[in-house]
Formats: sequence, C-alpha cells, structure tokens
Amino acid sequence: MQPVEADAAIERYLAARATLDGWIAGAFALSLIDAASAAGIFEATRERSTLTSIANRLGLPLSRVASLCRALAIHGVVRSEGDLYELAPDFAAVSDPNVIVDLADLLGWATEYAHCIRLAADATVPQPGLTSGNWLAIAAAAGSPTSLMVAAASARLGLVPELMAAWRNGAHHLELGCGVAVQLLASLVAHPSLSAVGVEHDPVVAAEARRRAAAMGVADRLEIRDQDAAEVEEKAAFDTAFWSQPFFAATDRAGALGAAHRALKVGGILVEPVFWYPLEGSIHGVASVPERARAQAIAHLVHDVWGAPILTFDELRAELEASGFDFVQDVTIEPLPPPSVLIVSHYLVATRP
Repeated sequence: MQPVEADAAIERYLAARATLDGWIAGAFALSLIDAASAAGIFEATRERSTLTSIANRLGLPLSRVASLCRALAIHGVVRSEGDLYELAPDFAAVSDPNVIVDLADLLGWATEYAHCIRLAADATVPQPGLTSGNWLAIAAAAGSPTSLMVAAASARLGLVPELMAAWRNGAHHLELGCGVAVQLLASLVAHPSLSAVGVEHDPVVAAEARRRAAAMGVADRLEIRDQDAAEVEEKAAFDTAFWSQPFFAATDRAGALGAAHRALKVGGILVEPVFWYPLEGSIHGVASVPERARAQAIAHLVHDVWGAPILTFDELRAELEASGFDFVQDVTIEPLPPPSVLIVSHYLVATRP
C-alpha cells in the first residue's frame, strides 16, 4: 500500500472508531466510578480532604489514591484545589443517602444488565435465567428505602384514582412479584391503614423485602411470602392487587393472573405497570426519544434473555380480559430513567367483575 493510500485508510479507520471509542471511554469511566465508590472515596471526599487523609481513611497507598483522585477530577467526579479534593455537586447528589436508587445498587444493576447482554449472544445457554444473587442486584435497583423514594413512588400510585379510593379508609392489598417491595413499602408508609401481602418467588429477594419492612416500621402490616404467584390460594380476600407483569415469563403469566382474579373481591382493583411497549408498532411513541429508544432496545434484549415478553397495549388488555378482568383505563405516567420503579410509563387498571 502506498503512503497516500495508507494515510487515507488510517483516517477512515479512525473516523469509523469515533463512536466506539466514546463507548469504550464510557465503560472505563463507569469502572472508575464503581471502583471509587466501592473503595469509599465518595464518602472520603464528601468534605474537602487532602490526599494523605483520604489514603489513611481508605488504607490505600498514597500514590494510588493520587492516581485515582486525578482520574476522578479529570472526569468531573471530584473537584481539586492543590492537594485538596472534594466530591463534585452532581456526584454528591447521586451518592447522597436519601436518593431514589443507591449508587452501589445502581452500579450493581448495570453490571447485571451487562451480564445478561453477554448471555444473549451465548449459543450454549438457550435460556440462561438468573441466580438469586443476580435477581437481588436487579431487584435492589428498583429503589432505595428512603424518604425520597417513598414520596416519589407513592405519588406515582396516587395517580391511579381507583387505588386511592380503595385505600382511603383502609384496604387489604396483594402484590404479585414484589421484589424487594419498594413500591409496596412506599404505599404502606403513605397509607397507615393499609395492610398487604407481597409475593416474591426468589427467597433471597424476599428476605431483603422483609428486612426493609422491619427497618421501615411496617412489618406488622406486611406479610412477605417466597412462593410463585400462581400458588396464592386466597379467594376474594383482597380489595386491591398489583401485578409486576414485566418480570413474568410467558409460561407464568396466566397462572399469576388467575391467582389475582381468584384472590380479589368482586369489584376489586388490579393494577399492572408497563415499562416498555414493543419497539415497532408502539401506539404511545416512546421510541421517538433517542435516549429512551436506546434504553428500550437494551431492555428488549434483556427481557428476551429472561424469557419475559414485552407485550403491546392490545396484548396486555386482551390478556387481562381473557383472565376474567374488565379493563378500566390506561394511566399515562412520565417515566424516569431505568432502573427504579419510576421507569413506569403506564399503569393499566382493571377490575374483577
């Protein structure tokens, strides 16, 4: 290859790499933040501190801390002035104790999603599934047991008038697929006369839900069961129910809806959240926002690995009606970025006739 041709080929190669290089840099930055958070640098720099005091607090060599803080400063995570380092305001906010999603949980969720993406292309594992540890990392990122999350999550459900009417004077509530019970706990805190049963198939996740309920002072009004949703045997025992349908495999959906129909009283309310609709043919146009479209494409891939289908509005409504429910309404919500429960874009509301 002649020098001129080689120069042109190099330029084409570098231009082609521009997007990929940005993604690689983002992966490096995420690893840097993960390492710094795990080491305790975020807490050590919440107040302006010297490199020596940070090193002593973390038990790391001074030269290592200097390199870490320099990299964090260049990435805008900390601010430096001479030998003093302090957490930048944005990162102080996302790592504050009173947040929607704890920073460590958010980073753990990102790691598990990356794991699922890799599994999607592994031909030796046709339906990988996840271990309890994987599910706990994903469930924990639904939200932290903080006053901010309680306020945000309860405000979201407050947009469903049928629920609020049932909960005003006390009600018995059922949640199928409660995870670590983020939304359920928020509802119990916001409605002191409400009592509830949460059903979670993974015993590790269910144990974390019980721990959170005790810490938040609502364990006396909440029973957490580690069992499959279809195994709920009560008949006409609950006034309201919530079904976390995005996490249910195709083979488990009819059983869960059957249990919900059986467990609700006549006239009882069923609410199910919608995170995403299918990428093509979406009647709500969520794919029109580039950032959300990218997140949606990843979500579709991960849900395929889980075997949990993402259904259209018409499919969800037909599924409800086939199980004996009467569809009431579709409540539109302004979604927040994943992974918290505030990612919900719609609540579908139905009643048991």
